[in-house]
Amino acid sequence: MIHITFVRHGRSQADDLYVHEGRFDSPLTEVGIQQAEQRAKQFVEEGYQYDAILSSSLQRAPRCRDIL
Repeated sequence: MIHITFVRHGRSQADDLYVHEGRFDSPLTEVGIQQAEQRAKQFVEEGYQYDAILSSSLQRAPRCRDIL
C-alpha cells in the first residue's frame, strides 16, 4: 500500500508580514523552525519511514526533510 504524507512549512516571515508567499522565498521564523523540528521529531518517534522525500527548493520548505 502506498502512503503519502503532505506537510506544510512552519511559520515564515511572510506570514508575519501578511504577504502572499507563492514563490516568494521567505525564510522560516524561529517559531517556524521549532514547528518543523517538532513535526520531524514526531514522525521519527511514531516510526514513520519514507522511501522518498520531496520538497520545494524554497528556503522555508526543506527544514523537516533535513531532519528526517
